Amino acid sequence: MKRFKILLILFSFISSYTLFSCTAEDDIESIFYDKTWYITGASINGVKLNGSDIKTLYNEIETYYVFFGSNNTFTCILDRYCHITGIWTADGKNQMFDITIKELTNTNNNVLSTNLYNIIKNVKIYKGDTNNLTLSQDGQNYINLSINKNIPSL
Repeated sequence: MKRFKILLILFSFISSYTLFSCTAEDDIESIFYDKTWYITGASINGVKLNGSDIKTLYNEIETYYVFFGSNNTFTCILDRYCHITGIWTADGKNQMFDITIKELTNTNNNVLSTNLYNIIKNVKIYKGDTNNLTLSQDGQNYINLSINKNIPSL
């Protein structure tokens, strides 16, 4: 009987360890598939966008956004002239992210678009959920995105 109790305790311990030691994995489909994300901020070389740069993100309705398709394609519109298309991949377990640019139209129109493009093409990590997302090249260069394009009060 004593052996049975020991085995039962050992089995319970192993079962609970296995059940609770699993690492969480992001649901890539709910975060990315067929969603439009609006650029709401960024850090370029460790300097966050200032008030006038952020207002630029909101000047025109159909600018400064990224659409991630469920077929792993993406479309990014920065300013009126800068359009980017390509392929994206994400790993929900370690939050690694990769973008391959397939087509690019005019990044030299303005400094803000050029800087954002340089971050987008070098993104390595994503963090966030279904409402807010950060695409990061490194700790100093990242883009903040939101599912809503609400004009901030500055």
